[in-house]
Amino acid sequence: MTLLKENPPEIGADTAVSHVPTDYKGPCAVVQSQTSANVIAVLPSVMEANRVARYAISPSGGYGSVYVEPTDLAVTCLTLEAWL
Repeated sequence: MTLLKENPPEIGADTAVSHVPTDYKGPCAVVQSQTSANVIAVLPSVMEANRVARYAISPSGGYGSVYVEPTDLAVTCLTLEAWL
């Protein structure tokens, strides 16, 4: 597990973490931590999924804690900007 970002306690202490192996190349899901059934987005790369995860835990994102994991689900957006 790799910590991508942690919010300060004043705004909830939400975290974005990655469960993606360092050598993985492929699509990744950003998942809300409260329920594994809530996939926020599927992106074509680890880099873009990490960007979405960092934004998702911000007050503007509003998703609370999230994690990134490899997936075989279909890609839902190509970039953070497209997801917004």
